[in-house]
Amino acid sequence: MSQVETIDEFRNERFHLPTQERLTAVAAASAIVGAGAGFYEGIKLSSLRFLTENGHRLPTTVGGWYFYHKKKNYVMIISGCKEAAKVAFRYSAGVSSFFGLEAGLDYARGTKDFLSSAAAATIVAWSFGAYKHMSPVQRMNYTQ
Repeated sequence: MSQVETIDEFRNERFHLPTQERLTAVAAASAIVGAGAGFYEGIKLSSLRFLTENGHRLPTTVGGWYFYHKKKNYVMIISGCKEAAKVAFRYSAGVSSFFGLEAGLDYARGTKDFLSSAAAATIVAWSFGAYKHMSPVQRMNYTQ
C-alpha cells in the first residue's frame, strides 16, 4: 500500500483522535489560548491599576521615570502571569467539561453522532448559566 492509500484507523472518531488523546489535546489547546488571553488582560488592567495607585506621586526626573516604568513593567508581568494562570484554568476546565461530557454521552449511548454534541453543549451552557446565577429565562435564551 502506498502512503496515500493508508486507512485512518480513527476515521470515525472526533478529530480523528482517540478519546483520551482528544481530551488532552483540547485541554492543552484551550489552556494555551486562555493563558494568552489572560496574560493580555492582566497586563492591561495592571498597567491602569499601577497608574491609578501611583498617579499622586509621579516622578519628576529622568531617572525617576526610568525606575517608575521599570517597576511598572515588573508589576505588569507578575499580574499578567497570575491572570494567565487563572484564565487558562477556567478555559481548560470549561472546554474539557464539554468534551468530557460529550465523550461520556457517546460511550453511554454507544454511538458517536451530533446528538451527543448538542446535548453536551446544552448541559454545559445550562450549568454555566446556573453558575453565573442567571434566571431560568436567561439560561434558556443563553442555551438557544
